[in-house]
Amino acid sequence: MPKSCEVVIDRNAVTINGRSLANAVPIDSFEGFLGKPNRTGSSIGLAYVFGHYGKAHLYDDIGLLMLEHHETALITSIELCGEDPDGIQTTKTPFSGKLTIGGIPIRIGDPVGLLDNSEVHFSSRLPEIPFADIRSSEKGGFTIGVSIQPRGSIQHSTNPRSDGSVAIGSVLLMLHHPSKLDRAEPRDARESPS
Repeated sequence: MPKSCEVVIDRNAVTINGRSLANAVPIDSFEGFLGKPNRTGSSIGLAYVFGHYGKAHLYDDIGLLMLEHHETALITSIELCGEDPDGIQTTKTPFSGKLTIGGIPIRIGDPVGLLDNSEVHFSSRLPEIPFADIRSSEKGGFTIGVSIQPRGSIQHSTNPRSDGSVAIGSVLLMLHHPSKLDRAEPRDARESPS
């Protein structure tokens, strides 16, 4: 299975390795194009705080963490992990794949100001977490959140600085939960809708 990952987020959709996601789906939907997770276990951290006690699925080799909803077992959260100095809940390696947000190539550790040039418009209501709500062209949608860290603390940055500017620490996708009748599988983004 792939040892790399390409995530594209635009104003209408999110795709992972060419598969379009419209809303929450079961973990086995990802296994066809990402393989099985390296580890699966109880979720902790923010998932615990928000009352979602489902399993955590960690793709250590590509830096993806997926959390499932505690009642439906659908994946509702996908994190492109940054470095986690506390080691609370993260993959063994940070996300190192290709990431494009609103037409802008992004890497974990890049200056958060790059998002200002994106076609995806991020809210500044929470100054510590730039986020955007995106409705899918299909039923569903998702929220994207970007954690920020002091720029000098990111080791994998393409241009590390310690001047107090902030860097992208991780990217979190919250997939909207479909009704029981509207569940959908990820589909190949190259396929035309039927």
